[in-house]
Amino acid sequence: IETDLTERSTERSTEQSIETDLTETSTEKSTERSIETDVTERSTERSKEKDLTVSSTDTSTERSIETYLTERSTERSTERSIEPDVTVRLTEQSIETDVTETDRFN
Repeated sequence: IETDLTERSTERSTEQSIETDLTETSTEKSTERSIETDVTERSTERSKEKDLTVSSTDTSTERSIETYLTERSTERSTERSIEPDVTVRLTEQSIETDVTETDRFN
């Protein structure tokens, strides 16, 4: 009977050790899973950051293009405003030369 009892107790201790082993491996697996999710979350965050920087670069380029365009349009409008002034001066000069020529004839 004693031998039987010791055998049974040995069996039980073996079962318990197996159970502990199983719970340990399950804990390890869950830890690995949590680490994996953490890593994927971080990678997702990084890709989002990259997207944001790309879009910000795009908008800055657009802004610089806009400022360039407005500058050009300002230059053109300035040129336009200068043009009539020049033509007015030219006509004035031609009138003056006309006047001096008629003076010569007289």
